[in-house]
Amino acid sequence: MPQGARSNRRILQEAEHLRRFIDVVGNKLVQRLEEIDKREASNSKDRPNGDGFISDTKRPTTQQIVLDYAKIKEQIKWMEEFIDPLIEKTSKNFETCQKSTASNPNDGKSP
Repeated sequence: MPQGARSNRRILQEAEHLRRFIDVVGNKLVQRLEEIDKREASNSKDRPNGDGFISDTKRPTTQQIVLDYAKIKEQIKWMEEFIDPLIEKTSKNFETCQKSTASNPNDGKSP
């Protein structure tokens, strides 16, 4: 296998790994927000005046959650903008390399 094909295959594998990472981070974020929504719904019953949060120092503020979400969303957008063109270019290079290898075998000689 030519060196270019190995390099392209490795890039494709790394890009797929990053895609899976983005999916995992997104899923964890959704789970976290769902947990917070459930907790807020259950805590609303315990609020004496109905308009304040029960004090819990370990619980992040809504503002912090929104800021974290915005940061993660921005990172995911950047990663997708970076990964998608990389995958497309690498796929084209890989296909070209495969066609070149198939149409011009080197008869076992080193390149």
